[in-house]
Amino acid sequence: MHTFTILLINLFSCELLRLTSENFTSTIETKPTFVMFFQQWCSFSTKLFPELLEAEQQMKDENIAFASVDCGQSPDLCFQYVKNGYPTVFLFQKDSKVLYEGDRNASAIQNWVKLNLEPPFTVVKNIKDAEPIIKKHEYAMVGSFAAETTPEFLAFKEACVKTQTRAVRIAIVDQSIKHPSIKMIHVQNSYEESNPNQKFSPEAISHFERSRSTPLVVELNPLNGYELTHSHVPVGYFFYDPSDAKTDAYKDSLNEIAKTHREEMLFAFVNSRAFGRMAPPLGLSSNEYPSFAIEKEVKPEEGGSIGSKAHYAAQETGPQLTMEKMKHFINNFLARSLKPTIRSQPIPKWQHSSVVQLVGNTFEKVVMDPTKDVFVRLVTPWCMKCNRTSPLFRRVAEDLDEIKKGTTESSYPRAVDAASRVVLAEMDVSENDVPPSIVVENHPFLLLFPASDKKHPIQCTEWYSYEKMKRFLSNTLKDYEPWKSGLKFPLQINEDAIADEDSIYQFGINEASWRNPHPANNASASKAGETNKTDL
Repeated sequence: MHTFTILLINLFSCELLRLTSENFTSTIETKPTFVMFFQQWCSFSTKLFPELLEAEQQMKDENIAFASVDCGQSPDLCFQYVKNGYPTVFLFQKDSKVLYEGDRNASAIQNWVKLNLEPPFTVVKNIKDAEPIIKKHEYAMVGSFAAETTPEFLAFKEACVKTQTRAVRIAIVDQSIKHPSIKMIHVQNSYEESNPNQKFSPEAISHFERSRSTPLVVELNPLNGYELTHSHVPVGYFFYDPSDAKTDAYKDSLNEIAKTHREEMLFAFVNSRAFGRMAPPLGLSSNEYPSFAIEKEVKPEEGGSIGSKAHYAAQETGPQLTMEKMKHFINNFLARSLKPTIRSQPIPKWQHSSVVQLVGNTFEKVVMDPTKDVFVRLVTPWCMKCNRTSPLFRRVAEDLDEIKKGTTESSYPRAVDAASRVVLAEMDVSENDVPPSIVVENHPFLLLFPASDKKHPIQCTEWYSYEKMKRFLSNTLKDYEPWKSGLKFPLQINEDAIADEDSIYQFGINEASWRNPHPANNASASKAGETNKTDL
């Protein structure tokens, strides 16, 4: 643990300019600044940091600063900008800020920053003046307007100023233009797309740009994977075998389908040899191609949480997956007549331990039982922390079972009734789906579903300690009926053991801080170490 903590601290102490409340405003007012808001315990921040360092090195001659804000040390500053987790990245320039939502690699960051450092849009008199600009880019959004005072031009201007871009923006202003219009030019493919509804609000123009500044069907690769998997619109994934002679014909057909649904969803080709591992999480077989599935964000108003997804897998695979059947499947999806595909292992015929083994098809029945308080542990087979702490979770379940059976006495009244109300369950989320209302943020991921409030599960972050898991159950359940009315959690909690655990852990953090050559970061060393408590 000591080595991990020191390496993490040194990583975040590297060359990026560190911003705080004291120097933030003065820095972003001096020059355009690409800022990452991060937490030291966030693994995604850890992965992004070296990519920013590389992008900074590649752009050292440009008028751009790369900087970071440690949200553990500047929480008030981060509260203003971080809304949906870490890392959150903005480009600040002049009076504007633009959220970066692209791929998290140095090349993508560099290309995006360069494009967004240019003026938000260029005004020309005619298309001939625009052509030299268009030829230099992959995509060009071209608007045509009669004057710079028209409502349509002003909406175009506002959209360009406020939003990020993957396309160069050009406004043709000529008083002879009778009807304003906007189109997206795919420069390399010599293909144009018009704004289908010709709506001229800033929001509609921004949506048109985001949805059209991509190929009709993208080829999945490491550079665009993040953007696809974090898309706010549905994505259709077509898995193909590159050795199949019909692959090119499939691709041509899917391009035609994509033209019809550009406004509604994205499409991606997926080489099964390179990315076949993506198929099972979408509900598809990993050895039958071609195959097709749609992944969709589930919004809170639809019963989801931030970042939750649902997937819809076509039943036909291989030669049975014709383009006509795929068209029918997509139309049914867009008409909301399909049910999400739920991945599930076979339902166990019997339970082998005190911990109930859940699968996708039994999750709702067991966890949402209104008569039980269900403590759920979500794991994966390759998670070392899951495997290491599994005996601790099982021990809590076995202790409760012994009270239920009467083999262990408890000093608390109605102990058998209390123990019978609590169910400990576990599910492998690499093979089974949880409901879209649950977003599994890490492994193991522990949630308590009180009997009287299944819609608001409580996360347990003390999964690494037998005593602390018991304390969590005891302290949390007492806020819900019937525990609130006097029913007591039947297992005793050893507070001395908890104190010993905490003192050992704090000793390790203090030693790491003593070794840290960057005293300013000592306060955050403790936070950085929280994700590695099982290393003690």
